[in-house]
Amino acid sequence: MNIRRSLVPTVMMAVCLPVLLMLGFWQLNRADYKQRQLDSYLARGQLGILPIPAAIVDAEEVVHYRVSATGVYEVDRQFLVDNITLRGRPGYHVITPLRIAESNTRVLVNRGWVPWGDDRNVLPQVPPPSRPLRVQGRAIRPADEFFTLRDESDNTEWESRWQNLDMDRFARLVGYPVQPIIILLDPIDEDSKLRQEWDVPRNNWIERHRAYAFQWFALAATLVVLAIFSLRRSRSK
Repeated sequence: MNIRRSLVPTVMMAVCLPVLLMLGFWQLNRADYKQRQLDSYLARGQLGILPIPAAIVDAEEVVHYRVSATGVYEVDRQFLVDNITLRGRPGYHVITPLRIAESNTRVLVNRGWVPWGDDRNVLPQVPPPSRPLRVQGRAIRPADEFFTLRDESDNTEWESRWQNLDMDRFARLVGYPVQPIIILLDPIDEDSKLRQEWDVPRNNWIERHRAYAFQWFALAATLVVLAIFSLRRSRSK
């Protein structure tokens, strides 16, 4: 028996099998997480509308609920989140802070999507209403991890165009209390420049993760079979 040849399947098993199993279980965990997200989205969306108070809320208690807030938009701290595509077209999400009535607390409102203009150096003008108003939409918790091409975390100057919706950066720059959620504004009048078409959790996201998990586990099983076959073959020589 060739000892060196017999070691090959053992090494392959020791190195590759744990990685394949880890990837498979990671995909299952992602599927479970998104299933919980979908269940929460569907269940909470059927309940009543929660008012967002001036006191800072617990994001876990309001996320996915339909919510409302009353106050005034503040255009001086409005910014655009770049590279948001809608039906294949590039554009921005327009994020505007709403100062909650009779308080110093703000809640960020995603007012919708607007396309890029002909000149990337000229940002689209989408001023919010200046009157006091009541906004309504779905509460989401913004991501705390995201891909970035440029580190903006240490930037102390206000910019009107951001790569990502970084809540920590916003709170640091403005210095006033900010609710830990974003309100995805309900669709408004058709004449608006903004489009409110939001991604929602879907079953196909969950099934995709489960399909990927099956593929990783299938590769792991194939590796085991090949390793056993190779080991038996090497021993017979």
